[in-house]
Amino acid sequence: MATEKKTEAAAEKLPDPYELEEIFIPRAGAREDPNLFVSVNGKNFLIPKGKKSKVPRYIADEIRRSERARDAFETAAARQAE
Repeated sequence: MATEKKTEAAAEKLPDPYELEEIFIPRAGAREDPNLFVSVNGKNFLIPKGKKSKVPRYIADEIRRSERARDAFETAAARQAE
């Protein structure tokens, strides 16, 4: 009984992954693709760059995770080049 209440309380605190979130992807260069392709668990999205778009929270989270990974890679590559 107490476990069920804790589980319900924890579930209420979690954000809804399908809730729409507005994101902005900076415009690409002239030779780059004007869209960003994102795929999570077989769900594919083609998000235009240079515009605000509404996407599910789990897609926005994946875009942010990808940006952090790219930044970490660029930092490590710059350190190694020194």
